[in-house]
Amino acid sequence: HSNIMMDGSPTIKHKQKRQKRPNNSKQHRSNHHSSSQPRHQEPNNGNSSIIEKQETHQRKLDLSQKLRDLSSQKRLVECLALYNSPSNDELRDVHHGSIVVDCCARCGDVVEAEGVVMGMLKAAGQQQQQQQQRQGNAYFWTQSSSNNNSYRRVPIQAWTALLKAYAHSGAMAKADSLFEYLMSSSSAASTGGGGGKKRKQSDDKNNNRNSPNVRTFNTLLRGCMWTAASMKDASGNDNNNNKKKDKKKQQQQQQQLPSITLVGGVPTAQRAWSLGISSSGGGGDGDNKSMIQFDTSSYEYFVTILSQSLRCKDALRYLDQMKRDFGIVNDDSGSSKHKSVDPSIMESVIVCLVAISRGYVMMGDFDHGQKCANEALVAMERLQSSLHSSGGGGSSQPPS
Repeated sequence: HSNIMMDGSPTIKHKQKRQKRPNNSKQHRSNHHSSSQPRHQEPNNGNSSIIEKQETHQRKLDLSQKLRDLSSQKRLVECLALYNSPSNDELRDVHHGSIVVDCCARCGDVVEAEGVVMGMLKAAGQQQQQQQQRQGNAYFWTQSSSNNNSYRRVPIQAWTALLKAYAHSGAMAKADSLFEYLMSSSSAASTGGGGGKKRKQSDDKNNNRNSPNVRTFNTLLRGCMWTAASMKDASGNDNNNNKKKDKKKQQQQQQQLPSITLVGGVPTAQRAWSLGISSSGGGGDGDNKSMIQFDTSSYEYFVTILSQSLRCKDALRYLDQMKRDFGIVNDDSGSSKHKSVDPSIMESVIVCLVAISRGYVMMGDFDHGQKCANEALVAMERLQSSLHSSGGGGSSQPPS
């Protein structure tokens, strides 16, 4: 626009552009903020230790999984090599040892199983103890009996796996001694910590979880079922396994009959059953307070052992005790009522009846044998009918 000045000369008014000042307020604030704190903040020691523990825990879990895989495949050499590897020194614990002992039991290597357990016990003079054990002297667990809590260094899972190794190899003298040692050394709770597969177990946290449980007990009974009774002298030697014996030694052993005990079969099974029942109980009448809470497998194994020894009346008595213990009652005809009973329990009852029937037949008592067989057949028909009506499968045809 033009303006007329007083002298009449036109002038042009120019617009002056304002220069914008650079806006450094944000940068100033950020610089001020960055100057108040260090650019590289040091990590928290507490968080780093937690992360380190989590990583170590995960490495332990990975090692456990690898050992389980090798054990399931019975790759004992690789399992031992992984367990004893120096790279796992900071990870190795008793739970890993239990897996390895079970692998040794699966593969029938008793010596390696004993070595792993002795390593967990960390007993002095380990090699000397193992040499003495091979020579038939005191077992390595009895040599640490002065400290009643020494067995707690090894979890009950490892002791049970070692017992399994003895049972599978027929070393019932060692199995008998080990079970008695565990029962006498532990303050066993009123309910077994193993959790029977066919019976609900108490989950009381006050119970001693490292005490022998129903799994330990059943492992020993399976060994008794597979192995006939044999003689064991005072030094722990299994005389039936000694094939090379001269006449002088046989005469000396016959003179020392009071110091010889029977192991395996019925003798060990009966001692184990008595140890599983507290001293407040009686002679097995079903009302005892058990240190180990027996499940149906316990009764099944024990009845089978008695039947194999042709002690069928005793087997029937324990079968009746099992029925009372699990709520099975007989009707007027003597048949078992099992409408509300778990089918797995009735399966064990049928197995017991068949074992007792076989025992009677071997004795020539066909009447009682036929009676037990008929009861087993009736129970099978009712069980199959119950499973079929409930949609649980099973054939509608009666068993042949």
